[in-house]
Amino acid sequence: FFFFKQKTAYEMLRSLVGSEMCIRDRLPNCQFSTCRRVNLILSDLNMPRRDGFDLIQDIRGLEDGQSDIPIILVSAFDKAEDIEKGFKLGMDNILYKPVKEEQIDDVLSKYLPKGNL
Repeated sequence: FFFFKQKTAYEMLRSLVGSEMCIRDRLPNCQFSTCRRVNLILSDLNMPRRDGFDLIQDIRGLEDGQSDIPIILVSAFDKAEDIEKGFKLGMDNILYKPVKEEQIDDVLSKYLPKGNL
């Protein structure tokens, strides 16, 4: 038997982009506005303390010019009501687990300005 370790979305993103900026759910409330400008948010829908829907609402509610950042959620589930809710709140796209490196590459190419990869 051969076992191949599947890369996590984080590992794939690191290998494609070559740098990182993580905002973890450890912040008591969204302190996103205190961070430097980011070009894309890739977040799991189901996080331990907050969910991706809360994150979308927080970011879309910002008034400092960062509310338009593309938000891509990652989920293991493809429930129609979750997809609909995400798009209504302002999600730009969704990826389903297991995420393939090509999917992340496609999302980066679609939503990031040229030269930001």
